[in-house]
Amino acid sequence: MKERVEMVKERKQQILEGHISNGDEVVSMGGSGSIIRSSMITVSHLDSILGVCLTCGLTDNFILICQVIHVLMEEAARVVSLNYSIMGDRIFYIIHAEPVSSRIGIETSRVEERLKELISPTSC
Repeated sequence: MKERVEMVKERKQQILEGHISNGDEVVSMGGSGSIIRSSMITVSHLDSILGVCLTCGLTDNFILICQVIHVLMEEAARVVSLNYSIMGDRIFYIIHAEPVSSRIGIETSRVEERLKELISPTSC
């Protein structure tokens, strides 16, 4: 219990100093006092199934996941499953999609490009 209290105090101090370290990712404080972290997205495919892994913060998750699903629908993909897991202050989404029509398919490179545009810092 004492170790946990010490760890929380140490994390609080790091936040107050303006930065914390989470593995290899360095998180810095913004002007408004909130922690700024970028979202990450990866796209993979196996046969006709498209897999999307999205990692984002707790505050921007709903709008971002809605936009991801919207892009998939525009690219003629039907969401088969969506799973999520919350770890600390991050949410991890795993989306599986399949083509609406097996003859048309899904152009994975175009889907990946559009999804990466969604989370790029220049679009914020």
